[in-house]
Amino acid sequence: MSDEFVIKQETLPVRCEVCHQVDFFEPETNYCARCFAVLDHQGEGSTFHQTQFALSRWQGYAVLGSLYGLPFGILGLFWSFSLFTWTFNLASLLLFFTCLLIVLSSVLILIGLGIAWFVSTQKLISKDKKSD
Repeated sequence: MSDEFVIKQETLPVRCEVCHQVDFFEPETNYCARCFAVLDHQGEGSTFHQTQFALSRWQGYAVLGSLYGLPFGILGLFWSFSLFTWTFNLASLLLFFTCLLIVLSSVLILIGLGIAWFVSTQKLISKDKKSD
């Protein structure tokens, strides 16, 4: 028998190497949203090094929803406001405030994700500076 290992095929991992779960794991980036926060606080002795900020699945959906909600919400604002000025109808006023909530929530979601990205990249930069 030969003592050499022969690799027949390489595939992406299907679960996180730390928590062995698949629900928050992104195989393409090897990123687990559940374990990232835990491993981020382990300090210098950690063998795990996150080199990029990857959006988890729910954050990606939030971005897509916000990007779709903004233009439709703005169009709805103008349409419902012009409808209200013509008819003075309560339904058009409620539509106006609903569209206003859509626009505001979309903007706040995008701001929140931007802050999360900024904080995580600053942590990575400071971690890289400490290792140099």
